[in-house]
Amino acid sequence: MGRFRLDSDSVAAMRATPSVDPKLYAQESKPAGITETLTGIIPSNPFKSAADGALLPLIVFTAVFAMALSRIEDDRRQLMLKFFYALSDVSMTMVRWVLKFMPVGVFALVLPMASRMGFSIVGVLGYYTILVCSILIIYTLLLYPIAVFAGRVSWRAFAGASAPAQAVAASSRSSMASLPALIDGAQRHLPYSQGVSNFILSLATSTFKINRTVSSTTTLLFYAYVYGLNFDLITLGVFTLTVIAQSFTTPGIPGGAPMPMLPVYVALGVPVEGYILLQTTEPITDLVKTVVNVTGNMTALTIVSRIAGVEEEEESTKQTK
Repeated sequence: MGRFRLDSDSVAAMRATPSVDPKLYAQESKPAGITETLTGIIPSNPFKSAADGALLPLIVFTAVFAMALSRIEDDRRQLMLKFFYALSDVSMTMVRWVLKFMPVGVFALVLPMASRMGFSIVGVLGYYTILVCSILIIYTLLLYPIAVFAGRVSWRAFAGASAPAQAVAASSRSSMASLPALIDGAQRHLPYSQGVSNFILSLATSTFKINRTVSSTTTLLFYAYVYGLNFDLITLGVFTLTVIAQSFTTPGIPGGAPMPMLPVYVALGVPVEGYILLQTTEPITDLVKTVVNVTGNMTALTIVSRIAGVEEEEESTKQTK
């Protein structure tokens, strides 16, 4: 972001949002040390962390609690799981109620910002769109040499196998819709059996959203630049792990990720209005994100197939000896 510049009036307008005190950005905050950061992400009171919206300490507590839960007797563990399943169902019911009124809330939140920024809002959205798309395109291009050298396939074969799915991804913004083209491309251009291709590509499409580690981190750094936020390496690491964990449950459909990530960004100090504003670019950035995903899925196929092939060769060699 060192050479990245936005119009100062646009930045000032974005910072002057109703939910954020502009005085918070008047002085640069000092990043916390490693000791303070580690202490801060270990909650002394998880209920207080939940009430305060401190998501990172709550995630740490949840992970430790889950590990401890896996160590108790099965009947007691099942009792706890039933309770949390019921709590999850109640929470999702409340979320559905909120979603029904969300369009009105979004309009009320974004309207004051849009009225202040005027046409300068187009510049902010344009900068963000170009930034994210450029980084994702570079990321996509880097997957080609990874597949060639780690997966041991030719450039032409990998490009030919990926191109049809990439075209479907760019037009549909859906990884699931691109799956048939992925499987067909692998069968036509790569030397893998249909069973291997079907299994690996189906699993990767369901769980492997490779764009998220790059696009979400880039978005967070954009917010940090615009709003003057400071994040240390530990916070960025925890954020990335959270994104990876959340991506496993993200459906491969257009715009399947934005709203579940809202609490994470808000917990890190990003205003709700700013988050919703950038989501208006999702129809454009999601095109490139989906292309990255399907290219990553094909890359995963080449690497996993090569590893499996090596293991089979080693086992056959041992049996021969």
